[in-house]
Amino acid sequence: MNRQQAFQALADFRQGLLDGISERHKPYVEGAVKRLIEGAEIHLKILYDNDVEVGEGFSMIEDYVWDERYVCHVKGLHRHLDVCKRNAEFFRPAA
Repeated sequence: MNRQQAFQALADFRQGLLDGISERHKPYVEGAVKRLIEGAEIHLKILYDNDVEVGEGFSMIEDYVWDERYVCHVKGLHRHLDVCKRNAEFFRPAA
């Protein structure tokens, strides 16, 4: 993905998390999700500022996995997204 696509995918991810949360619970989730997404944005910014990119679903691209800094930032991005998911799931109504 190019830089614009990656940041749009991150915004879509955030919105998708919040869409499933009831209005009553949104205030509890929005702040945490906002801060975690900001952390993920920092990882993305560092990656794209260093002329590397991520694949679909924020996956690693084989051409860059030799660089431990690349791997560190992609894994950091994934950690932020995973915590976001766990926070949102806690407030989702049971199916």
